[in-house]
Amino acid sequence: MLPNLTKQRTRYFLTLNPYFSNIIGIMILTGTEIRQKFIDYYKALDHVEIPASPLVLKDDPTTLFTGSGMQQIVPYLLGQPHLAGKRLVDVQRCLRAEDLEEIGDAWHHTFFEMLGVWSLGDYFKAEQIPWTFGFFVDELGIDPHKLYVTALAGGNGLPRDEETVSIWKEVYGKYGITAEATDDIHKVGEGNYRIFSYPWIVGKSWWERSCAPVGDPAGPTTEIFFHTGNDHNKKFGEKCHVNCDCGRYVEIGNNVFMQYKKVSETEYEPLTQKNVDVGWGFERLVRVVQGKKTNYETDLFYPIIQKIESMSTKKYGEDEKTDWVYRIDADHMRAAVFLIADGVVPSNKMQGYVLRRLLRRVIFQSQKLTSHKNFLAEVAKVIINEYGGYYTHLHKSSDKILEGISAEEEKFNRTLDKGLREMEKMYEKNGQKLREVDLEMLYQSYGVPKELATEIAKERNWQV
Repeated sequence: MLPNLTKQRTRYFLTLNPYFSNIIGIMILTGTEIRQKFIDYYKALDHVEIPASPLVLKDDPTTLFTGSGMQQIVPYLLGQPHLAGKRLVDVQRCLRAEDLEEIGDAWHHTFFEMLGVWSLGDYFKAEQIPWTFGFFVDELGIDPHKLYVTALAGGNGLPRDEETVSIWKEVYGKYGITAEATDDIHKVGEGNYRIFSYPWIVGKSWWERSCAPVGDPAGPTTEIFFHTGNDHNKKFGEKCHVNCDCGRYVEIGNNVFMQYKKVSETEYEPLTQKNVDVGWGFERLVRVVQGKKTNYETDLFYPIIQKIESMSTKKYGEDEKTDWVYRIDADHMRAAVFLIADGVVPSNKMQGYVLRRLLRRVIFQSQKLTSHKNFLAEVAKVIINEYGGYYTHLHKSSDKILEGISAEEEKFNRTLDKGLREMEKMYEKNGQKLREVDLEMLYQSYGVPKELATEIAKERNWQV
C-alpha cells in the first residue's frame, strides 16, 4: 500500500511573488516542503534516513566532488551490509563542474541536490515503480497524463527489460490511463504510447558512474519525464523523443536497477543481490511542481535572484543576456557557499581551483549588473539564510563562508581591471588573437583563470 501523507503533512502558502506564479494567490508547495515530503514518504515505507556526505569525499580519490547520491553507497550495492539496514533514503548535495559554460540556461547547475532512495538486496522493481508514480502524482499533485517513461530495449549482450514495461502498464492502468509501449522513441505524442524502450546507451537506458572503474555496480534504468507543453526545437534533431535535449520533456525521476557489476568497458556480470538506486534531481522536480519555465524561477532561487536584483541596475526577465548573467551568479554563489562550508578554500589546485573559478567568474559577470561593493558576500548571506534551515552547517560556518568569499572578491577586484587591459594589449600585439602562453600569463600575473579569459575572448569574438 502506498503511504498518503498529504493531509497530515502538507502546508501551503499564498504568494504574491511574480516568480512563483502568474496567478496571484495560488497555493504552491515550497521546495522545503517537497524535500521533507520526500523523506517522510519513504520513512513511512520503512526506509531509514542516512546523513548526506560532504561535497568532498576523503576516501574517494577518483573524483574531485560528490557528483551523485550513490557514491557513498557503492560498497553496499556490491554486497557489504549497511549499518542502517537495507532500505535507505537521503538528500545528497552534489557538485559537477565539467560544463561551467552551460550554466546560465534554464536547468543546468554546478551545485544541485539529489533525492536518493536505495534498496540493498530487499525490494525491487515491483515495489519501487508504483511508489515513484504514487509520490509524483498523489503526494506532489503532478498530472499523470503528462508523465512518460523509458525502459531498456536490450543490446550489448543485455536482455530487454520486459518486467519494467509490464509494471508500468499496470501502474498507469490504476490511474485510468492506457499506456502502450514501443521501441520507436519518436512516436511520443502519438496514440497511447507512454513507455519508450531505448537501446543500450549509457546515460539513456543504462546507468553507471561517469568513467566508472571495473568493479562498479551498474544496471538498466527507467526514467520518468514530464511534458512541459513546449514545442520541439529542431536544433536538437528532426524529431523529438522524451530523452531529447530540446527541453520539451523534463526528466524528474531516474530509477536504476543495480543488478550488474562492470567487468570491462562493455561487459557486465550479475551481482549477488538485486538493488534499487533512485536519484531524482531536486531542482527539476521543484520546477515541475511549481509550474515554472526555468529552475531559477522557483523558490530555491528566487530569494537569490531578488537580492541580486536589489543591487543591480538591470531587472531579471528583461532580456535573455541579462537573465543569463543572473543565473550564472545565482548558481555559482550557491555552489561556492556550500563548497566553503564543506571545507574547500580558494586556491590554485584541485577543489580550491574550481571554487576560485566559480567566484571569479561571478565577479566578472556581476560587473554587467552592478558596481556594488561586497556583492558576493551580500548574496552569500541570503543563501545561508534560505538553505540554513535544512543544511544547518551553513549557519555554523557562516563566518568562514563570508570571510573566504570577501577575501577572494577583494583580491580579484584589485587585479581584474589591469588583467583585462593587459588582455586587450596581448590581443592586438599578437595579430588579434590570444595564445596559450598569454592565457597562462593572465592567470599568473593577474589571477584571471584560463577558462574565464577564454570565455571573455569568445564574448568579444576574439580568436584564441
